[in-house]
Amino acid sequence: MADRVELAFRDASSRWEPDERPTLVAVSGGGDSIALLHLTARLRRAAGSAPIVAHLDHGLRRGSGTDRRFVESTARALGLICIADRRPVGPLQRRGESLEEAARRVRRAFLQEAADTHRCGRIALGHT
Repeated sequence: MADRVELAFRDASSRWEPDERPTLVAVSGGGDSIALLHLTARLRRAAGSAPIVAHLDHGLRRGSGTDRRFVESTARALGLICIADRRPVGPLQRRGESLEEAARRVRRAFLQEAADTHRCGRIALGHT
């Protein structure tokens, strides 16, 4: 039986354009993205396809490799493909760009590359 969160997610995702291609789910390892992953996996599998998991380690936090291992393990447990990479943002930061702006730019590029490589129809992100 679906709970209120799942019902709300189903309602919101019903507005997605119909697409047979997989959905790329950006997963940081935090609660919001893990919930998005589980909800998307349920919804897309019911529609006959499985999402693809994408995780980017920005190299900004000590111990960030733990997040990557958790995301990879979660994807594996769900039987999903996981694309994970580490791209330290500091060296990629442009002049006059904040670290946060650089991280967003690097993350967008990674997600777009992963979506293109795996021919995904959309990229799903969850943020609180």
